[in-house]
Amino acid sequence: TSVLFSGCRGSFFMLLKARLHKNLSLRLFSHLVHQDLDFFQGTPAAELSAQFSLEVPRVCMSVPMGANQLLRSLVMSLVVGTFMVGLAPGLALLAFLEVPFGIAIHRIQSARKQALQQSMMEASARTAAGVQESVATIETIRIFSAEKEEEEQHRCNLAKELKLKEQMELELAFFTLAHRMLQLFIRVLVLFRSHQQLRDSYITPGVLVTFLLYQDRIGSHVQVLLHGFNAFLTNAAAGQKIWEYLDRKPTGNLGGTREPPELQGHVTFQKVSFTYPGNPEHPVLKDVTFEVRSGEVTALAGPNGSGKSTAVALLERLWDPGSGTVLLDGIPLPEYEHQYLHRKVVLVEQDPLLFSGTIRENVVLGLDHCKESELQEAATAAGAMDFIQGLEQGWDTEVGEHGGRLAAG
Repeated sequence: TSVLFSGCRGSFFMLLKARLHKNLSLRLFSHLVHQDLDFFQGTPAAELSAQFSLEVPRVCMSVPMGANQLLRSLVMSLVVGTFMVGLAPGLALLAFLEVPFGIAIHRIQSARKQALQQSMMEASARTAAGVQESVATIETIRIFSAEKEEEEQHRCNLAKELKLKEQMELELAFFTLAHRMLQLFIRVLVLFRSHQQLRDSYITPGVLVTFLLYQDRIGSHVQVLLHGFNAFLTNAAAGQKIWEYLDRKPTGNLGGTREPPELQGHVTFQKVSFTYPGNPEHPVLKDVTFEVRSGEVTALAGPNGSGKSTAVALLERLWDPGSGTVLLDGIPLPEYEHQYLHRKVVLVEQDPLLFSGTIRENVVLGLDHCKESELQEAATAAGAMDFIQGLEQGWDTEVGEHGGRLAAG
């Protein structure tokens, strides 16, 4: 029966872990993709990627496994503790002194470990970000012959990680020693008191032997409780960034409800000013006013940094102006429904980015229920139909990361 119950309990918590991982990953990703652009500009991509590859699995592992161990050890501790109280209440009281003192030691250790764990996560994220940046800019590094500088920077990042790991291990050894000294002291007290009670015939030798066996058993379960709870808190702290991301609310207005059946395309900028959040002291646009009438072709000309791309980004509502208003057919952009606006205001970038997946998946990105005839028509209009048909897999050709497979072919 015990084996059956243990197996069922373990299977239940493993299923719980799998569902928790799926739901937490989905919720975190859904929350992140709705954040403002300034959030992504201020947060390294490697840090966000680490949340999904490291922190989400760690949190999802700690919750079911920690609950499994804590539940089992708690029940066993209560049962064995009840037997100990029934055998020798005075000795049981002495033995139970290990619990509050052990909790105090583990609370101090947990606080220290959480702080170090957070620093360790940040150091690991910096190292991963450095590797990712070096790989992405390897051509520039090669042109400037900067391999040695990159190696030195990576060595410094690894040294910081190693220093934090060594500090964590040293503190773990110290707190482990402190807890074992506490256990030894409590056992000496119990043996000393049991010797007195045995001498006064307050307990029998059989009761003493049974009590000491129970003390060994409850000691192991209390150890599991303390270490399990400490590990649970540590892993929960490791997921602190996850909770911060889930609590973060987008600062901007995601969109209104207007979806007019017809859109003329008359664009108006009225005294628009804008500065990027990362550089608030240098405005990119200042009191800019102009009109783009429907049916006209308008070119924005000017030197680099004059705000041409920024004006287009404001029209796409990638950013909102700091002051002034951008109007479309006389209606402020924030009043349009989000998906409606981006279906009507279309941006063709100078350097389009291809996502990993097939050609078909890249073309229909953001479109619902796109028909095959519409795909064919769009490819023909873009002059890409012959190229796509010339591929062995056609529309189902995998483009690779950033279209690398197409470039190679």
